[in-house]
Amino acid sequence: MTQASAVFCTEGTTDTLSMSFKTPRDMLVNLSSIDEYSGELSRHTPMPGGISPLFILEIEVNPRIINRAGSDKHVLYFNAFIMMPNSKKKEKVQVQIFKKGFDRIIMPTQNNSPYSVVVLARDVSHYVTRVGSVFKIMMHMENCQLCTFYKDLQRAGPQNIEELHTSLFVAKQHCKAHYIQNVSTIKITMANIAIDRYNEKFIVSILFVNLPAHFIQQYRASRREHGMN
Repeated sequence: MTQASAVFCTEGTTDTLSMSFKTPRDMLVNLSSIDEYSGELSRHTPMPGGISPLFILEIEVNPRIINRAGSDKHVLYFNAFIMMPNSKKKEKVQVQIFKKGFDRIIMPTQNNSPYSVVVLARDVSHYVTRVGSVFKIMMHMENCQLCTFYKDLQRAGPQNIEELHTSLFVAKQHCKAHYIQNVSTIKITMANIAIDRYNEKFIVSILFVNLPAHFIQQYRASRREHGMN
């Protein structure tokens, strides 16, 4: 795979959506364990100039969280369910959360019921890596805020990922979190796809808004211009 000289970027909501091509961003990928890396392919910014809730993670009861802590960094790896703004149901994904500095990421490993984490950031990017015969469809976010919501029947408000999704992305309501923290980067493995089934026409924006047909056409024309599928 080759990296395009300009990245397809969208900004705004359905009513204010705009399109442009921008300089690719470094996805901070460790190349030691992968065979191929695409570079940034597309990017979406829901609210230019500020951070926005991008998606919700649901962490299961007693999750298996792999913990990698160093003197100046902390990394967590785990599986979770995800709901994007355009989601109709939750889907399972792999998550990597990285934090620079001496503070640790707070992610409970024991809880009586599943809890939800809303991820806020300025934008989200899409890239692809290859390991053997499989392509991994990746999302990448920087300078993120994690807002943790526990099931709390004594407190008015959403009690699970579906209720949070309705409040945040459908009703556009503000929801008060139980705990808020900042992290450096989050990477989500959205899917593992066999090489013979993969194409590069996926656009991260479709997880947030319904894209106009002419946006999709311009994105595909740009891919062809740079010798990509």
